[in-house]
Amino acid sequence: MTWRTDRLRGLYPGYFALVMATGIVSRACDLLNVPLVAGALFAVNLIAFPVLIGATIARAVLYPAALWSDLIDPKVVFTFFTIVAAADVLGIQLVARGQTAVAQALWVFALAVWIVLSYLSFSVLTLRNERGDADVIHGGWLVTIVGAESLVLLLLEFSAGSLGAVQYLVAAVFWGIGAVMYAIYVTLFSYRLYFTRITSEDFSPLFWVIMGAAAISVNAGVSLVLDAPATPFAVAMRSFVSGSTSVFWGWATWWIPFLVILGIWKYAVKRDRLSYDPSMWNVVFPLGMYTVATYHFHRMVGVTQLQVIPKVMIWAAVTAWAAGAVGLLASFVWSLRQTPAE
Repeated sequence: MTWRTDRLRGLYPGYFALVMATGIVSRACDLLNVPLVAGALFAVNLIAFPVLIGATIARAVLYPAALWSDLIDPKVVFTFFTIVAAADVLGIQLVARGQTAVAQALWVFALAVWIVLSYLSFSVLTLRNERGDADVIHGGWLVTIVGAESLVLLLLEFSAGSLGAVQYLVAAVFWGIGAVMYAIYVTLFSYRLYFTRITSEDFSPLFWVIMGAAAISVNAGVSLVLDAPATPFAVAMRSFVSGSTSVFWGWATWWIPFLVILGIWKYAVKRDRLSYDPSMWNVVFPLGMYTVATYHFHRMVGVTQLQVIPKVMIWAAVTAWAAGAVGLLASFVWSLRQTPAE
């Protein structure tokens, strides 16, 4: 079996986090007036998304058993929600560049994938979780929330200026689904983290999705508040959503130092080897999303002092993206050198 077929057969379903991370860092650069970086990252996504879609389709055709094995694995199936978030984040980039029709098509695609995956993943969790304990839980499960909230963001993005009662209701429903799922998942995850034995191997970049899922809930919540139409339902929702959004922002902010501490423990204290892994894009996305979320959050609460946070966090996100890109290229080159001559 050749190197290419090996890579395709074992394609990590969560690789779409690369598109998520690239897109949200690009969006942050747009908002904070770093246009050259924003444009370059947008160009990367125009290549990365169709390549990953094509690779996933090829894997489904050539290696259906491998794909199905991932889909029915309780530890892996939730990473497929990165497809949803990747499509929506790319759609947000396209709206910002006037390609609304393409963005709407991506939203429909993302919605269809989210519906299928949501029922499939919970069926797998209910019917195939043979372990039946907390060990199956990891931060990647929260990509489900990221997918739901990304649907809210893209819907509100391409409906700006013409947001009606129906679109707002759909957005509010998905925001609520994401919020409820977050409450459930983070409770289970916190139980595993604080009350069961955790090794350095258990701590992975997917832990950062805990913060990222809270941050995207902030971003979606702010959009629901600031872009709300003048309908009775939207007015009634405003106080609830704004209060909940403030809680999400505080929770996301609290997690950042703790995640840094866990990273120091893993790599400096336990001396685990730091090497490239596709799940590392799950660190970049939360940093970018927190930057964008805080940029919008300060507008909702009217606290101008918060503006300094995105101005600092944007460079942390860009640096993390650059490190991920270098790791990806180095991993690719190393893999080529390890390939036996045919």
